[in-house]
Amino acid sequence: MQKCVPGGYCTTEVTKKLQELFASNLAAINAKLHKNWATVFVNHAYSQVVAGTNYLGLVTGGNVDKAKVTIFYPLSGSGNDPQVTSA
Repeated sequence: MQKCVPGGYCTTEVTKKLQELFASNLAAINAKLHKNWATVFVNHAYSQVVAGTNYLGLVTGGNVDKAKVTIFYPLSGSGNDPQVTSA
């Protein structure tokens, strides 16, 4: 059962696709965090539907450091790429 905050984030299953979304944005995550992680692993995830979807991931980078990272995934057909909005 999903736990949701009305108008806010809902718990989301950490799938292979979600792991790949964060991994494919590793350079932007590193830039926001001023890190040089070679890997990123999503431990827990939450989603919020807006004009697309915000994915908030509680992540581990470089097998040691932990951080909160938000990636905005736009609606399909928008022509926009996912982007790291906070870390």
